[in-house]
Amino acid sequence: MKTKAFILKYAKENGIIRSTDVVRERHISRQSAAKALSELVNEGFLLKSGSTRNASYLFIEGRQSAHQEKLRSRPVVHSFKINGLNEDRVFAAISHEVNMRSELSRNAFGIANYAFCEMLNNAIDHSKADTVKVVFGFQKERFYFEVIDEGIGAFNSIQQKFNLQNRLESIEHLLKGKQTTMPDKHSGEGIFYTSKIADAFILENAEERLIIDNKIDDVFVEKMSFLQGTRVTFFCIKNLAEN
Repeated sequence: MKTKAFILKYAKENGIIRSTDVVRERHISRQSAAKALSELVNEGFLLKSGSTRNASYLFIEGRQSAHQEKLRSRPVVHSFKINGLNEDRVFAAISHEVNMRSELSRNAFGIANYAFCEMLNNAIDHSKADTVKVVFGFQKERFYFEVIDEGIGAFNSIQQKFNLQNRLESIEHLLKGKQTTMPDKHSGEGIFYTSKIADAFILENAEERLIIDNKIDDVFVEKMSFLQGTRVTFFCIKNLAEN
């Protein structure tokens, strides 16, 4: 079995794969593993999260060919000063820029609106950062976005607010959907509900990466290189059927 075929089989069976898995199972160099993984990301088979050395790769359902269904367009990327920023206005501007209503079903558009605004609002209210970076893009069957800041960090924020012992306790607290002690600032609650409506949801802060893969109904927590602040990645189907 060729390396790329092995990667796809492993990722499909396990939901996620890392370069260390490829090196260990295929007995090849890290460079060769990284090259094969990068090609599969570009071809639309895998979704990458994290830096190259510590990246995780999620399997994307529904791909037919390595030469079909590539990314339709490059994602839009914007950075904003947080002071005075309004998440609804940002979403409206990006929605217009990428012609989102024509790309997404009505149900998917509503999910994009809710999830994006919740995650950007979290950065505005809780990150204590000066700026925030947002990314929005499409694949043939899915859309994705990222919200990235260099502030206090989501897990650190929850740990402090609820007087928890460490960031792993923060992750446990988040996964249980605990209500916030600050209803008007809902740290944790918005993340919990947003993670439930994604195909894949990734939350990174400091040395912890939380991956919620609802397609296979599984949760992963893994170590990563230190990240100042928070990076959220949200991934969802474009033509979501109406309830």
